[in-house]
Amino acid sequence: MTALRAGMPRTRALAGAMLALSATLAMAQSSGPYAAYVFPAGGQRGTTFTATVAGQNLGNPLGAEVSGEGASVRVLGSIGKAGPLTKVQEVELRRRLQELTRSGPGTAAGSAVPASTENVELPDLQELRNLESRTKAQLRLVFDQFLNRDKRPKPPMDELVTLEITLAASAASGDRALRLRTRNGLTNPLVFQVGAAPENREPGRFEEAPAEPPLLVLPSVLNGQIFPGEVDRFRLDLSTGEAVDLSAEARSLIPYLADAVPGWFQAVLSVFGPDGDEVAYCDDDGLDPDPRLSFRAPTDGVYTITIRDSIYRGREDFVYRLRISAGSDGPAAPAAAPPDAIAGRRSAVVSVPFPSKVRGVLAKPGSIDAYEFTAQAGETVVADVRARRDGSPLDSFLRLRDAAGKIIASNDDAEDKECGLLTAHADSYIRVNLPAAGIYRLELLDTTGKGGEAYAYTLDIRRPAPDFAVLTTLSALNLGPAGSAAFSVVVVRRDGWQGDITLRLRRPERGFSLEGGLIPSGREKVQMTLTGRNRGSEEAVRVELEAAALIGGVEVVHPVKPADLRMQAFGNTHLVPAEALWVSTRRGKAAELTPSPSPPLVLAPGGSVGLTFRHPPLPVKSLRVELVNPPAGITLKDQKASTGSLVLVFSADQSVKEGTENLVLSLKGEPADPQARAREVDLGVLPAIVVNIIAKVP
Repeated sequence: MTALRAGMPRTRALAGAMLALSATLAMAQSSGPYAAYVFPAGGQRGTTFTATVAGQNLGNPLGAEVSGEGASVRVLGSIGKAGPLTKVQEVELRRRLQELTRSGPGTAAGSAVPASTENVELPDLQELRNLESRTKAQLRLVFDQFLNRDKRPKPPMDELVTLEITLAASAASGDRALRLRTRNGLTNPLVFQVGAAPENREPGRFEEAPAEPPLLVLPSVLNGQIFPGEVDRFRLDLSTGEAVDLSAEARSLIPYLADAVPGWFQAVLSVFGPDGDEVAYCDDDGLDPDPRLSFRAPTDGVYTITIRDSIYRGREDFVYRLRISAGSDGPAAPAAAPPDAIAGRRSAVVSVPFPSKVRGVLAKPGSIDAYEFTAQAGETVVADVRARRDGSPLDSFLRLRDAAGKIIASNDDAEDKECGLLTAHADSYIRVNLPAAGIYRLELLDTTGKGGEAYAYTLDIRRPAPDFAVLTTLSALNLGPAGSAAFSVVVVRRDGWQGDITLRLRRPERGFSLEGGLIPSGREKVQMTLTGRNRGSEEAVRVELEAAALIGGVEVVHPVKPADLRMQAFGNTHLVPAEALWVSTRRGKAAELTPSPSPPLVLAPGGSVGLTFRHPPLPVKSLRVELVNPPAGITLKDQKASTGSLVLVFSADQSVKEGTENLVLSLKGEPADPQARAREVDLGVLPAIVVNIIAKVP
């Protein structure tokens, strides 16, 4: 909501603090690389600048992949979770700081200064140069950055990689996807924006703040991070009547935070005039949580723009980009309603043919739009509302009445898993078999009783149109030492269709194979694997999957949509669309284990089945196997490893239903090298083992 005010100081209660970081679903690959944020989250084309990516398991960074043309990236350095200093260097830095400040930051006055650590050199970092010339306040910032553990980043963003990014002058403006590439594979994608306006950064957390907020010019983009209780400020020198547009990007950069209510950084913008009075305020843009506002300067002078979190939370991944530009002449006039948008303006019921598609507007608060149609007994009717998915504020409720006025079906909200960035699924959907021939009435209303010119909708009244869509839950498949990667797919089944679906590679000749690609009838989620062996080099490769099914005797083929499963606050999950499905390969020959008998296995409820793997020498001893997300009722009953072989026994309890299941096996073991630092070696997963569950094994 945007409001223009004069002489109305705003009273706010400070609330919120840094929420404890937890292990989240965002780290979909617990042993793979994970990127939490990039800062700055964009840049100006035609420039070269540095950016930092934070996350976990980012060791040995090799480079980065940026979607689109005109961007090149090289790695400048990285810092592990322990920080840039060794323990001995930390002691030496503490000694130097205490010596320079006598009592030293963070140390009680009169405390003993640690003895000099001979021959200890500090790393050649800009922040550690010329300490002797720093003020006490500046030395305090050095202490906080390198020695204050309370100020250190916490998991899952305690590893840092510094990049040098060059954007060509010809690079197209818009959102890109940036992924780090490491020895362990690719990270999840991060939103990275390319623009034409000059870029600025707020002073960093460990940089001395200027006496006054920076004075910016139009147009420009300000990059910043919000920490607990922090309000970032900057200034604009404006003339009377000068118009300015402000647009914050926050939730659009990082859509979901698993441990931060409401589940993202909720930015708030305010504008204060030369006299200190607030003249404009915005905390969202309608349904978009990111605020956008326009204002005109009522007088000449310097105006202060502030950005903060709505409840004063903050931490490293509360990243924003604030676009400032010369304003337009005023808000755009609302678009005229389409010619057939007659609903909400008549009190009479509108008769429509069956099937039909109607565009309408709930023009008045509390209004109900009603449509009558004639249908036959036994017919299946689908009524599907599109409003919130198309940007309308309408929170629809749909009900179907028979000729006697009895409600025979109703619906408030129906989730659409293909709309992963939509936090509130407010569109209604009905599918019902009609009990008798006659006239039926569909009534559509807003659950909150609101209405207006913006409350537009499309109501599709039709017979079922069976179809489907398939989405991945990971968009980066990192092949392990055994040559495979496990992932899951989610099925969206439309209008009640429940048939089998088969996934396959669109270009299988590229040296990859897909195991366990059958999605049985009625299933909404299946785990499978992709395997690539004997790759010549470490590389990141885009792959395309397609899903095929027979519907009405005709093969229907759709591309599988890449996505990443992300968790919002309170455990809500969303499939966030990704730019592509990537596979990260390893150099050399994978550790190949040959199963006997060859899958598929056959298993009966209450029974068991054995499986033997033959394998070459492996860099581990005490080899063991774990079932990854096993199907309900199926367990790994026994396992026995010996030289060159691994014998497994799987069992099924009596409750297991007939059908097809995929077993994904993870291989681990103690390192064969007694000098190895790691206590356990992870060999990754094996190609999925298909198991057919039948009532009785022949």
